[in-house]
Amino acid sequence: MNPPQCRLLRDIPAGKTVRVHSLTADKAARARLCALGILPGTRLEVCDNCTGGGMRRIRVRGSSLVIGDCMAEGVECVDCIENDDHTHSQGMGFGRQRRNRGEGHGREAR
Repeated sequence: MNPPQCRLLRDIPAGKTVRVHSLTADKAARARLCALGILPGTRLEVCDNCTGGGMRRIRVRGSSLVIGDCMAEGVECVDCIENDDHTHSQGMGFGRQRRNRGEGHGREAR
């Protein structure tokens, strides 16, 4: 089986759903992408490519975001397979870990 072909998020056409393969941006841009929920394994949909303005509108984990071409150049993506277990919106388990930490809703009364 051939390895998946990676493309930059900047080059993905509108209407396409992809899975983030890796983040190749510099350290500051990677931190910002991670804060936005764009992590390896995360599924995202490209909604609009505003070619004149150099911006992309994407949907990630139920949220609509706009990022610039320079940020989109640091995101390598692969096509989603319909029934691929790795394409769920939780990415590689980051969301599940975050959700488990918040179950206690603060400190429990003693």
